[in-house]
Amino acid sequence: MATFSRSDFKVGQKVYFGRRNGEKTLGEILKLNPTKAKVKTLEARGVLRERDAGVIWTVPYGLMTPADPTPASVEVAFKKPEPLTFSPFAGSDNLILEAILDCYSGLSPENLSCDGEASWAHILRTRNELNRKLKGLFAALGRNVDEGEIYDWYRQKTDYDKARQAKQA
Repeated sequence: MATFSRSDFKVGQKVYFGRRNGEKTLGEILKLNPTKAKVKTLEARGVLRERDAGVIWTVPYGLMTPADPTPASVEVAFKKPEPLTFSPFAGSDNLILEAILDCYSGLSPENLSCDGEASWAHILRTRNELNRKLKGLFAALGRNVDEGEIYDWYRQKTDYDKARQAKQA
């Protein structure tokens, strides 16, 4: 969720306000102060202590989001990356993907806990180290790869290797 500041709003603008995981209420900005805005509710707010529409609230800018899309509030839509496919000519990308596969394998519960033999401190230290490596590998690859995607890639790689070996035999 994007955090907004005073410069993202103007008097008369319609906004939703409320805590990140709480109730969101539609309102209209009446006044902009240095750290908070005066917002008049356009709908009832609350469950136990319901407030009618028209009540004025003092709301921090970080708890407001524009109701009508404006250039400042429109988030850039990213297109979904192409699914991973194995290519023997991918070079360094294959090395990165193999390292990602190793990290995900290391994060499996039986490997992470050494089949129940490892201490909690060892498990936490190993998990944090593997997650740090994953983050760096994602940066090197230029995108995040989820676990299912990497295992599909590995299946493609093993199928390619088997086909190549059968062709050579």
